[in-house]
Amino acid sequence: MAIEDKKEASKTYLEQIKLLITLASTFIVAPAVFYKDLITFHLNGLLWMEISFIASVISGYVAVATISGTQFNGDYDINRKATRISSLVQLGLFLLGLVIFILSLRAEYSNQQNNKAAIPQDTVKNVTIINNYSQQSEVKEKRCKK
Repeated sequence: MAIEDKKEASKTYLEQIKLLITLASTFIVAPAVFYKDLITFHLNGLLWMEISFIASVISGYVAVATISGTQFNGDYDINRKATRISSLVQLGLFLLGLVIFILSLRAEYSNQQNNKAAIPQDTVKNVTIINNYSQQSEVKEKRCKK
């Protein structure tokens, strides 16, 4: 394999690692965005999700460091054991955090649906009656003004 091919493979590999670092960094702040939806979110799941994304970012930096070391030596070896292990750890932790995030959102959604189904029927009727009454009052006030 020519040295130029190894350089190109090394660049591509680095870009993939940097992409996963960026995605994992984005998901570190994702709970803040979905905080309104995750009010009853279990702290344990949130903690493991955050730990897996942070560890994914750190292992990505380790993978970048292993590739940089081979570039310094002029080898451009992306098949080193340290590079493969750190890259697989990075990908695995990212996927683990993503699965935890999706399962948590799904559980929160089903929890909200169960809460809606638990509302007594009379309460829903009373709200409907109150809404209808207020709409009728508005119509009466408009007629009186004319």
